[in-house]
Amino acid sequence: LLVAVAAVGWERHDDYLDSRYGRSDAFRFQIDDAVRWTQDNTGGDRIAVAGTSGGYSQYGFYRSELDNYVQFVGREGLGGDFRGFDKCAGFRRAINRGSYDYVITTPYLDLNNPIEIGATPERGWLIEDPFAEEVLREGRVSIFRLTGRVSPAACT
Repeated sequence: LLVAVAAVGWERHDDYLDSRYGRSDAFRFQIDDAVRWTQDNTGGDRIAVAGTSGGYSQYGFYRSELDNYVQFVGREGLGGDFRGFDKCAGFRRAINRGSYDYVITTPYLDLNNPIEIGATPERGWLIEDPFAEEVLREGRVSIFRLTGRVSPAACT
């Protein structure tokens, strides 16, 4: 009986895999270009990630050599909750505390509704700062090279 079940299961495993990722476009995080950029342009760098789509898939920013330090930047809440920042000054203070070389801003992603990918404010909080140089912009994803400390006081 065990051999028969294994044989039937082996025969049917392709059917399972055929439809397993049939809606994969719905889960595309739009960070492919940023991952390729970090593979080619970084190494041994400290990288901050903002936006939930980047937080869910930040492993690509480590590079194949695993030599980058990558961290989702957020704030701790009650009961172990961890969220992105809702104010510019707090976000910029966290960036300065982390002594990051780069910040990657990615879209907001609600896994309960993955087709609706929303904007996050972090790009807007960095684009005006003279010490945050945007080196890549692809869709809703940006990479900023930090050349100094960003100013929490300059947030509008």
